[in-house]
Amino acid sequence: MSKHIPGIPRNGFLDKRWFVELASSGPPVIAAGGSAILAYSTMPAIGTVLGLGAVWLMGASGLKVAHAQKQDQASSEHGSHEGLIGALHTLQQAVSHVCAIKVDQNEDLRVTVHRVLPPLANPERIEQIVPYVGGKGGGHGRTFSVRSGITGASIRRRTPLGASRTSDDEAAYREELKSSWSYTEKDARELSSDRQSFMAVPIAGRYHVRGVVYLDSNKKDAFGTGTDTGMAIAISVVAFCSGVNNYCNTRYAE
Repeated sequence: MSKHIPGIPRNGFLDKRWFVELASSGPPVIAAGGSAILAYSTMPAIGTVLGLGAVWLMGASGLKVAHAQKQDQASSEHGSHEGLIGALHTLQQAVSHVCAIKVDQNEDLRVTVHRVLPPLANPERIEQIVPYVGGKGGGHGRTFSVRSGITGASIRRRTPLGASRTSDDEAAYREELKSSWSYTEKDARELSSDRQSFMAVPIAGRYHVRGVVYLDSNKKDAFGTGTDTGMAIAISVVAFCSGVNNYCNTRYAE
């Protein structure tokens, strides 16, 4: 069974092992120390024993908290997507070269990755897990139906897909998103209106599609057309995306 790509790391205190250990160990340490102090004034021998027990309990609690911190760090590193963002920077530069897109200007070429939310065998939604490389837009954490958009179609068909918008009119473009790509009215309103070209390349696991690389540009037909030259460009973009595919399957090993 394919393993899903992990989502965005959790940051809440209640999700931290060290915080839970500290909260559970603190009261017994305080109680033991207080009992030792009270007992020592009337029964020094018993107070000394209780004091030694309090020191032992404090040391053991400290070790548990330190061990929990290491576990939290290892978990955070496993869930971190910094390496994936680095891979997307490389992808953006390679694609910009073959597609003749100037990336020194804002949002000329954006790339990101969406993961398929489990269950992978029968997915319902996808989640953007890293911010766009190359421009602004909806941030990571957004989710979409796997039944809408070029990303959902690429996942369902298990094949790379490219497209360009057919109208420069914004209202017509919003309608195109709904009629051609099955976006809801809400999702269509929230998508960037200046995108001219789109491409999605699935991230294939051993048994299921685990995610999808998404690229868009404000350049018309940026990722190739039906011409021989355009097909060569599209094939090159897919080849570059295979590096991200290999990274994901290695970094988030199945």
